[in-house]
Amino acid sequence: MKKFFILIFVFYVNLFSQIPEIKSEAPTKELGIKFDDLLKQAQTFQYPVLDPSLLALEKPIDPETYIVGPGDILSVNIWSAPPLNFTVQITTEGTAIIPTVGEVKVSGLTLSEAKRNIIQKIKSKYIASEITATLIVPRSFNVTVTGYVLNEGKYKVRSVDRVSTVLGLAFLPIDSFQLMRKATMIDSVNFRKILLKRNGKVINVDLRKYFATGDDKYNPYLLEGDWIVVQRRDLSSFVAIYGAVNKPGAYEFVQGDKLTDIVDIAGGDN
Repeated sequence: MKKFFILIFVFYVNLFSQIPEIKSEAPTKELGIKFDDLLKQAQTFQYPVLDPSLLALEKPIDPETYIVGPGDILSVNIWSAPPLNFTVQITTEGTAIIPTVGEVKVSGLTLSEAKRNIIQKIKSKYIASEITATLIVPRSFNVTVTGYVLNEGKYKVRSVDRVSTVLGLAFLPIDSFQLMRKATMIDSVNFRKILLKRNGKVINVDLRKYFATGDDKYNPYLLEGDWIVVQRRDLSSFVAIYGAVNKPGAYEFVQGDKLTDIVDIAGGDN
């Protein structure tokens, strides 16, 4: 296996300033942003991890990307005279049962696709100027977390939760011994190579890149059956960046990284 050690110095120069002085110092064992810092960032987007039922959405749900599944609750409205309203929960078989209309298969579809199918089914039964279907309660389900965490096991999450959310739950100490152990563990987590096993595929989760870019692909929303594997960082494979960046330090190296990626992870230039 190849060993990687990259040291990057970033300089920012303009007409009114000089090149900043760079201190010559070896990379320390502290690996950039700590887990607690990542957790605080996650909480600003989501909710206190102590109680998953107390949920504040980080942003409105996107019907084009949200995947419908068993347990989702929809409000179906037929704007006729008189108007009709049905509260419909997706069944364990992945169907929406609409009273007086019938059953519609929706599990695995995007919310936008599910809405179209439901509306088409209702139009075959009712003549109405407008028919709407709206998600009002996202579903809950279990996912599994294993590897380098305080507490391996199954965790109850919601369909609007990301990998970072359940990772925060898996690192919550349950006693004083775990509280002390957490302090030694969090600096050793590889936040750039968290494995998400889903439907026979393995997706790489990169939390540092997510918090640097906000790109959902680096911290995807959870689905039923997801299995998250947390790894320890490889102390021989890292990149250190110092100079005119907001968060100088040492970070995990991932094959394919560009200089711009590392600058983004280090908070950008200053």
